[in-house]
Amino acid sequence: MPTVPTADEILDRSFRRAAKKMAEKNNKERANTDFVRAVGAAVHDRLVYIIRGFPEFEDLPPFYREMAEILFGIDRLKQSLGAVGWAAKHTKMVGNQLVLQSRKADDTLVVRKRAVARLASMVHQIDKDLRFLNEVRNVLRKLPNIEDTFTIVIAGYPNVGKSSFIRRVSSAEPEVAS
Repeated sequence: MPTVPTADEILDRSFRRAAKKMAEKNNKERANTDFVRAVGAAVHDRLVYIIRGFPEFEDLPPFYREMAEILFGIDRLKQSLGAVGWAAKHTKMVGNQLVLQSRKADDTLVVRKRAVARLASMVHQIDKDLRFLNEVRNVLRKLPNIEDTFTIVIAGYPNVGKSSFIRRVSSAEPEVAS
């Protein structure tokens, strides 16, 4: 499960990515349009990556599903993931709309500033959800790995050959209790 960044971290990373693309352009009008497109795409991609990093809670084994329910509440988790999904969808839509506006605009810098403000507003709107999901991630990572395998216990009186039996029928080293 990947680390869930805060809203500011997502925006910083997206702006850096977009600034690199903008620096490559000679035409400032075109550079502003590409900046808006790159920021929208970077924010969208990061939010989708966060959502995909979480498991489908219905598909989890009962132990993990119940632990998630007890520790955080699956409904709250789904609500936070839904908020991130909403932001991902809307950042892409708004980014595309503002790219179209910047193509028709006389001053693309104004559209670029408007785009940055709207995208930042949407991402900051889900900051509490992002922080909650990061907290969930940190706790879920520490849960033990429970596999659905069988265990055999060999019990008996002392010195009757329990350890010898285990050595002969398996490659395991017998664990002797003191």
